Amino acid sequence: MLHGGRGLVPAGWMEEMTRPRVTIEGDFAYGYQWYVTGARDRLECIGNGGRRLVVVPGEDLVVAVTAGDHDREPVGTAAVLEAVLG
Repeated sequence: MLHGGRGLVPAGWMEEMTRPRVTIEGDFAYGYQWYVTGARDRLECIGNGGRRLVVVPGEDLVVAVTAGDHDREPVGTAAVLEAVLG
């Protein structure tokens, strides 16, 4: 929400793009450019080189990792997410 309680993205579109469309494995699914998981009611965008955007609405939490390890296992990204999300 922006200042004054005004939303930036219409609520209907947020619901539509984060609705699971394809089940990947277990409770891990994919919406419109968002990975959706039942674990802590979490949404994720996963990009190249370990870039991640994790949103946990129930905890008012957003974690952004903007730099990573290109062309190898994103160890730094995993460490940041583990430290913050547990």
